[in-house]
Amino acid sequence: MKIEIKFKIYDLNFLKQKLVSIKAKKISKKREHDFYFDTSDKVLSKRGILCRLRKIDTSGLLTIKGKKRKTKYFKIKDEVEIEVNDFQKAKSCLETLGFKITGGKEKVRELYLYKNTKICIDTLSRIGSYIEIEGTKRNIIEVSKKLGFNYKNGITTSYDKLLENVSKSDILKI
Repeated sequence: MKIEIKFKIYDLNFLKQKLVSIKAKKISKKREHDFYFDTSDKVLSKRGILCRLRKIDTSGLLTIKGKKRKTKYFKIKDEVEIEVNDFQKAKSCLETLGFKITGGKEKVRELYLYKNTKICIDTLSRIGSYIEIEGTKRNIIEVSKKLGFNYKNGITTSYDKLLENVSKSDILKI
């Protein structure tokens, strides 16, 4: 199960200073390409399931996400992730099974860790920068407060919904 919340970032430098002040450990900064897969008749999306293959360098991460659980302040979903050593082979496997790319996005992700809580700064070209905080509800509330955010004002909408106005021509091509 994954519990998270995100906030729009208006002052990236200030946020990074806050991360340093709380001694969050920077783990990485990488460009990520997300590709969503489904069948031509949208079997997965009709069931509320998301199949994502994320390309990071030449490797990847295959993620299956279940339906979003209804909560007031947090985004909660069942999630299974598998690291893949070869992105192209994983993509070929999905296509052999009858899945097709139905959408995608690209972002730069900076990953930080703080007390068993994952903090990601995501920058997407058309919607700007967001911070995503993932952990237990208690940890998310604590980290949000330390970084100057009120968890009650968080965003549970996916980046895909935030990017919904992007035209089909902007869908990533491999």
